[in-house]
Amino acid sequence: MRYIVLASFLVSLVFLAGCADKKETTTTDAAAFVQFGSQQWEKSNFGCDPNKAPCATVKLDYPQAIFGDDDVKAAINGKIKNYVMQSIVMAGGKEGSNIEELALNILDNHGSEEEKNLKVFGNVMFRSHNMVKIEMSSFDDKGEKDDEINRTLFTFNLKDGKLVSETVLQNGTVTKANISMN
Repeated sequence: MRYIVLASFLVSLVFLAGCADKKETTTTDAAAFVQFGSQQWEKSNFGCDPNKAPCATVKLDYPQAIFGDDDVKAAINGKIKNYVMQSIVMAGGKEGSNIEELALNILDNHGSEEEKNLKVFGNVMFRSHNMVKIEMSSFDDKGEKDDEINRTLFTFNLKDGKLVSETVLQNGTVTKANISMN
């Protein structure tokens, strides 16, 4: 009888140890499963070809979290969407509640012979098992000397989607740097 109790006890310990290991693996695996894709949008006003004649164009190509925990994806995509929308507003997009409406507003406000090129793009620069660094850039080519070049480096925690750090460079100068150690 003692052997049966002892064997039952050992089996219970092995079972409990196995359950504890699974809990840690699940937390790490959730971060590992956040995957990124690309969101692209490009238009020019009046259907012109920017390679043949001056015209207004908007080209967007930025990363989006497309697979993984919904809260993590929403946090990361929300910050990227805000960057894209702010870049469009800074370039002259005045009316619109989303990215496409703001971008179309820029095209509507420029004539067919007026050169205006806005490019907003980004990429995943670095990724570890629990962090991702995304570089976002915007280039507002106004057809003159005072072109605007902005770059922001975001670092996100993949376990909860929170922003760990943000560095903003405007025309080559660091204008803002926030680092959170939470």
